[in-house]
Amino acid sequence: MFQLRKELGTDHGTIKRVADQLGIGVESLRGWVKQAEIDTGVAPGVTSEQAARIKELEQENRELRSTTSRESFRPRTLRCHCPWPGSPYRPEGASNESSN
Repeated sequence: MFQLRKELGTDHGTIKRVADQLGIGVESLRGWVKQAEIDTGVAPGVTSEQAARIKELEQENRELRSTTSRESFRPRTLRCHCPWPGSPYRPEGASNESSN
C-alpha cells in the first residue's frame, strides 16, 4: 500500500485500487492503513499498543470497582465484648454460664 502510494506519487484512488485487488472492503483497508500510519509514527493518534494497554486498564478498573461495590454491601460480623451474662458476644475464654 505504502509502496504503491510512493510509486504513483499520489494517495488518490490508491486504497480503492488495492482493496479491489485484494477483494476486501475499501473502508476496512482505509482503517488498517490509518492505524499502520499511527503505529509507525507517520500520523498522530493512539497506537495499537497504547489502545491495548488502555483496554487492559479499563478492564482492571471495572473489576476493582465491582469488587469494591460487592465488599461495601457485604454484611460484617460485629464482635462485641459485652460484660453482661447471657450475651451472645463473649470474650474469648468466657464461660457460657451466668455469673450469679
